[in-house]
Amino acid sequence: MTYKPLVKRRIRKYIEREYGAQLPTVTRYSFENGQVVCESSGVTISFSSSELTDVIEDKERLELSFGDKGLSVIPLRAFKTAEEKKLFVTAIRGAKES
Repeated sequence: MTYKPLVKRRIRKYIEREYGAQLPTVTRYSFENGQVVCESSGVTISFSSSELTDVIEDKERLELSFGDKGLSVIPLRAFKTAEEKKLFVTAIRGAKES
């Protein structure tokens, strides 16, 4: 017996119950003063570019790994163009090397 569908359904119901009135929510990603900043649902999380350990991209998302500090996952649809995404990643990597 697989529990995956059951777990997905319970998580979906929990999110609807706890956050339904706040959904959909806008999440903002930015790079400011050497920090990758993520703002969503009134919470702000930031990571120093100096702690960047890896950048992985697949067809749907950009993953910025900060080692033990955490992971920032940015949907590619957050970028208007491939060039905008490239500039974002270049800025983060460049700040890390500074």
